[in-house]
This record gives sequence, structure tokens and C-alpha cells, in this order.
Amino acid sequence: MEPRTEEGTRKLVESEATYRCIVENSPDLISIEDLDSHTIFGNPAFFEKLGYSPDEAAEINIFSIIHPDDLPEAKKAHKKILSGQVIRNMAYRYRTKDSSWLHVLTSAEKLKLGNQEVIQYVARDITDIKQLEIDLKRSEDYHCELLDNVWSGVYMIKDNKITWCNDRLCEIFGYESNELQGVYVAKLFPGLKQFYEYEKELYFTLAEKGHHHSEIKGKRKNGEIFDLEICVSIIGQRSDTHNEALAIVRDVTEIKRTQEKLIQSERLAASEKLAASIAHEINNPLQGIMASVATVKNEISDKVMNQKGLEIIEIGLKRISYIVKQLLDLHRPDGLDKQWTNINRIIEEVLSLTHSQLTFHNIKIKKRLSQSISDIYGSTQQLHQIFLNLILNAQDAMPAGGEIEITTDNEDGHVVIKIRDHGTGIHSKDLPHIFDPFYSTKKKMGTGLGLSVVHGAVEAHGGKIEVSSKPDRGTEFTIRIPMKPDTT
Repeated sequence: MEPRTEEGTRKLVESEATYRCIVENSPDLISIEDLDSHTIFGNPAFFEKLGYSPDEAAEINIFSIIHPDDLPEAKKAHKKILSGQVIRNMAYRYRTKDSSWLHVLTSAEKLKLGNQEVIQYVARDITDIKQLEIDLKRSEDYHCELLDNVWSGVYMIKDNKITWCNDRLCEIFGYESNELQGVYVAKLFPGLKQFYEYEKELYFTLAEKGHHHSEIKGKRKNGEIFDLEICVSIIGQRSDTHNEALAIVRDVTEIKRTQEKLIQSERLAASEKLAASIAHEINNPLQGIMASVATVKNEISDKVMNQKGLEIIEIGLKRISYIVKQLLDLHRPDGLDKQWTNINRIIEEVLSLTHSQLTFHNIKIKKRLSQSISDIYGSTQQLHQIFLNLILNAQDAMPAGGEIEITTDNEDGHVVIKIRDHGTGIHSKDLPHIFDPFYSTKKKMGTGLGLSVVHGAVEAHGGKIEVSSKPDRGTEFTIRIPMKPDTT
């Protein structure tokens, strides 16, 4: 029997040594307390984390160093332990010797140590994790407050539902702060058909680029339809269509109205330039009409002369009618009613309108208009405005006269138009600003709106405008307008 007893004793000693090794080297706080909550034993991590010596810890009732806010739950848990229940993952804060707070996640149970009943505690230090949670919450609160105070509306969307939005978004659409939480985003758009078309384009672009920008119509709570600029970015991997997306919304109604006013103002400015030319254009056929009328009156018996005079009158009247029609087209309110149109035809109409003006200033036109040019989908009024402004600008750049070159062609799915003069050119310091509203390089004339209006009109057709220029060598504007209309 003795060998068995010795073997059992040896295993017990080995087991105790293993347990002691684990306890002493564990990063967790391991302690044994009596039923009155005084520490009987603690491992090195226990004393190191709390900062108390074994003698100091033996004198301290554990409840005296628990945070006051955690004390009620701690006492309830202690009663459960005394009744034999095992407590797991209770969150407490212990006050350390230096008066800081140690966040721990504690498990405890009642054991029998010899003849004495004790409570064993195993606590994991989660102070760093708690601090991260606090920092994260503070960061979230900060950014939420920041987003609540930006001038744009911001919302988060997942599975077509709004998961969060700032106060500005509610203000833009006329809702109370809690009315949009959890609703389908389609509620913010006029009509499901328009929304589904936008949504289809949105998902395609998000999957390809990760972000999408567009100008569409929004619908307020009161039913009002308004102009909206929206930029959507996906959060996370583009391939995951169930990821949340962040949308930034801007009400551009007033901006649109201002742009329309600027366009109208520029049209008026252009018509002032053309006033003398138009008067001259109308005066010429009127003189012919008057002379023909006088001839008809004096030679009423001559049928041949009578017929010829009437033909001159008819031609003159048609010329006047054409000039007046062009002037009316220039000033007709532009609702951006787009249609398929030919760029060459628009350019010829503008050149006809400006012919007298250009001739008076000794300006010659050199045209290379491609006969195979593709039609584009656009606003004839805006296209007239684009070329009228650029041609008049080229004229102003050559006060002593010169030549304006105009070319059109098809290139990579775009209609490309180039307008070049050989005038004074633009300094490099001015080039970055020539499309800015109210920026003008003309010292004695010009509102600074012409090229800004041109830039806006080109962008409204999904196109781009570029400029290259050198002082005293001339300027070239290149416009690229897509053959296929932008469906976004």
C-alpha cells in the first residue's frame, strides 16, 4: 500500500506545484477572500495591479475599494456567491492605491479550503479596453456633433433604409429629427420611377468607383420638389452591396436660380454688344425695301420692275425676320428643354448673327466643320450662348482684327469643338481663374460672367471645356460634349 500512497502524494504535490505556477504567472488578478471579504491570498498580478502589499490588502474590506456606482451590484453578487451560485463576467471598478480606477471583469465562486469556506476571485484587467470604448464614444459624439453642425445634410443608409441622419438633413426636407430614422430613402425622392433609375445608376457606380455624385430632384415633406446635389460613398468593401453608405446632400435650389439669373444677365450683356450690329443688319434690308417701294410707286406700269422690286422686298423682310428670330431665341427663358441637335448648325447660326459685327472689326472666320459630325442631345439656347460668348471673346482679343479658327470633329465618343484666336492671349496667372464668376481680364469692359456661364453650360451637357493660351500668341478653347446624353 505504501508505494501507492507515495505515488498519490507525489502526484498531489506535482498538481499543487502546477496550479501554483499557473496562478503566480497568470496576468489575471487571482485572490482568495474569507466570507467577510478580506483578502487571504493574492497572486503577484493582484498586488501589482492594485498597488497594495499583502499586509495592506489583508486589512482592506474588498467592498471599500469598489466604485460606489458598482457597489449595489457587487453586494447582490456577493449574496449569490454565499448561496452557492457561481458568478461570471461581472464588471467592477477597483480603486488602486494611487486612487486611479482599475476596470475588471470578474468571475467568483465559493470554495472550501480545508475546514474554512472561502471565495475565489479571478479578475481580468480591462482598463485599456474600457479606455478605448470611452475614446471611441467620445470620438463618435464629437463627429456626430460635427456632422450635426455642417451646412450639408448627411445620412447613413443600409439596405435602402436610413440608419442615421443629422439635423440639417431633416431641416432640408422639412421633417422632425426623429421622423427619418429607419424609413426607406425613396421617401426623399419624387416618384418611384425616378428613384429606381437613380438607384440603378448609383449601385453600378458605387461598385465600380466606390462613390457617386449627381444632381437630381428631391421632395420635401410638404410635397415641394427642389434641386438636390448628392454625393454617396460606400463604407467598406465595394463588392459587398449590403455595406452601409454615407450620403452628403446639398439643397442647390438657390444656386440654380442664381445661375439662371447669371445666364440671363450674360445674355443681356451679349445683346448689348450685338445691338449696333443688329441695327446695321436690319437697316440694310430696310433700305433695300424702301428703295424698291419707291421704284414700284414710280414705275407701277412696268411689270418686270414691279416683280423685281417685290422680290427684293420679300428677301429683305425674310432677312429681318431671321435676325429678329435669332435675337428672340437668345433671350427666350431656358428651361433646359433638350433635343437632338447638330453642333455645326448651331455654329453657323451664331456666325450668321455675328457676321456684321465681325466684319466691322475686320475679323475673318476660318471654318473646318466635319460633315460627319454626330448630333448631340442638348439645349439649343445654351449651345448658342456658349459659342456666342467664345466668338465675341475672340473678337475682343483682336482689337486690330485677325482670324478666328473654328473646327469640329468626332473623337472618342465626344463631339469636339475648338475655337482659336490669334489675339492678346491670357497670362498664366489668370488661366486658373478665367471660369470663376466675376473674374475678368478686361480692364474697361466685361462683367466677368461670360466664361463662367460657358463653363456651367458645358457641364450641364456632361461636357468639359479646356483652355490653352500664351500672351500675344492667342487662345484656344476646346469643348468636349458626349454624343450620348448623361442619364444620371
